[in-house]
Amino acid sequence: MQRSSIYSSSIPRDYNTLESIFGHSDNEDNEAAASISSHRNGTDDDHLALPNRQSSIHSYSDTASRRQSFLDIQKPPQLHAPIPVDYDSDSKDSSTIMTELRIISIYLVPIYLTHLLEYSLNVASVLSVGHIDKMALAAMSLSSMTAAVTGFALIQGFATGLDSLLATSYASSNPQLCGTWTVRMGIVLSILIVPIGTVWFNAERILLSIGQDAEVAHLAGTYLRYYIASLPGFAGFELLRKFLQSCGNMHVPTIVLIIISPLNMLLQYLLVWRTSLGFIGSPIASAICIDLIALMLLLYIVFTPKVRHDTWGGFSYLVFRDLDVCFKLGASAATMTLSEWFAWEGLAFAASFISPTALAAQSVINTSSSISYQLPSALSVASSVRIGTLMGKYLPNRASAATKATVNLSFGIAFCNALIFLTFRNSFAKIFTSDADVIELVAKILPLVAMFQFTDGTISSCLGILRTTGRQLTGAVIQITGFYIIGLPLAICMAFLPKINPIAHWPWPNAQSDRLIGLWLGMSIALGLNVIAVLWIVSRINWDKECKLADIRVKGTTSVEHTVDETTTPNERQPLLANNHV
Repeated sequence: MQRSSIYSSSIPRDYNTLESIFGHSDNEDNEAAASISSHRNGTDDDHLALPNRQSSIHSYSDTASRRQSFLDIQKPPQLHAPIPVDYDSDSKDSSTIMTELRIISIYLVPIYLTHLLEYSLNVASVLSVGHIDKMALAAMSLSSMTAAVTGFALIQGFATGLDSLLATSYASSNPQLCGTWTVRMGIVLSILIVPIGTVWFNAERILLSIGQDAEVAHLAGTYLRYYIASLPGFAGFELLRKFLQSCGNMHVPTIVLIIISPLNMLLQYLLVWRTSLGFIGSPIASAICIDLIALMLLLYIVFTPKVRHDTWGGFSYLVFRDLDVCFKLGASAATMTLSEWFAWEGLAFAASFISPTALAAQSVINTSSSISYQLPSALSVASSVRIGTLMGKYLPNRASAATKATVNLSFGIAFCNALIFLTFRNSFAKIFTSDADVIELVAKILPLVAMFQFTDGTISSCLGILRTTGRQLTGAVIQITGFYIIGLPLAICMAFLPKINPIAHWPWPNAQSDRLIGLWLGMSIALGLNVIAVLWIVSRINWDKECKLADIRVKGTTSVEHTVDETTTPNERQPLLANNHV
């Protein structure tokens, strides 16, 4: 369930429901070759630090300046210290898997906080507009959904195409490729936001043409016109966040959002309630804050010499090469994202045909699932960075161990989420509404939603692994098959054809609960099949081959040659880009 964007399309559709929501010490080179136990604050913790291999040729950096623990998330991990011979140990060793699990968990915390703070930006908008009147709230919901599915999901999807490039580039023999690929995707996104802005500018006419209420369409169209100003900032935020996380700076986006989130709340209040702007003050405040986030991240990179020097060798014509690679990876990743978003919107649309109570319950459940999804979504990002880095440093056994750790951790997160839903199922909906019928219906659906956490969380982490290995197209095919060929048809049939609904004969004779359960059961079955498919693919990955393919992929056509000596590793090869000013 893709719901990690700042403006998720999962905003509750029931407006009554919406109204109720209101260091580290430096190691010597000889020590790095012999031990990996020393890291931040001088404490010892075996196997946590990722020592880095010695690059044979570098025209841009002194190896001695790159001594640093991989786990020091306060600074970018440095990449050119020697690797102990036994570091790439057996991936089946439980201690190795546990070590990778701990490393990914350390990455997970700041990324998760970033996702929660992202989500809070949208909540602040809903709270500020929701108290104007019901019409404004309806327009806010419609415009947010439109912005999500026509713009933010597309930008976010394209940005995730970098998952198979950035971390691997940063850990490769030429980490400056990390900056080059980021700029290339930035060029692609700059082109992409033009048609998105055009759609938003004409949103009122589009909404009227599909039968929306005239007043709601006018307000939503006005909202989106002002919201166009957020597109450059959102694209920049997604790019720079990916870039910094791939460099090991997980904490930087979190700190920026900690600063901006309160500012967003303040601006929402001032512009909506203390000026004559009123309703349009909300998109203006949101656009200002989103643009500020991107600007602050850019300023951090510019004024942090270590990050800038390690990842950028200067602007050149080479940034205009391989734009087709960015487009292909981005388009496939965006297809994965959009297919999921549209599928859940389709589920909400189907729920609207059951009853208003069922639609309100679906809104509560969907919002709750969106919140619970933030943790497995953060895990997907953390594992992508870790596995990509290990691939770039040609550590196939470690990459395999990190994959196993990711899957195990996803099950653990799913168990915790499921336990929360089951424990509080009878009172959970009271957070969102006081309607007794909605509360009762939500309580009946939540046990199924609890089971759904295992499929939703696992598919998220596994799709992250597929993106890291350049299998965006494979993930897109699986998602489209699961959601549109199996999921939605099965969900609709189970909801509206009682003969094939196994829930129809359960103890409670309630048609609307049977139908809503049928919707979720059908989608859960489809996602279960998706999980089986992606787990099978992930289990068959040849990590030694993937490391060699990653070495080719990140160099693109800027390399002198593309052939890889199958008998050697990047540790033993001459870097092909040593003399390139990329």
